[in-house]
Amino acid sequence: MKILFRCPVPSCRVQVWVKTQHYPVHCACGFTQHSPDIGLGDRVAAALHMAGITKHRYLRLKRRFGLAPTCGCDRRRERLNKMFRRGKNDTA
Repeated sequence: MKILFRCPVPSCRVQVWVKTQHYPVHCACGFTQHSPDIGLGDRVAAALHMAGITKHRYLRLKRRFGLAPTCGCDRRRERLNKMFRRGKNDTA
């Protein structure tokens, strides 16, 4: 089965048909979508990416100030996606 992947980054807006077994999808702008459903975590990640706040930059800044090079980005993103997911059966 194929679904239409739409990059949620407003400056990108790439649209590509993707087979469901080919997730995660990596967009040319750097955004990564981990599942066919977009949740709040994916939207927050896209907004931060659009603002120039990426995982790589965040970790580099933490190293510069001598802090532990961890961020928990992926865990936080998945937790937000599980709490606030928009799937096929949602009406919103």
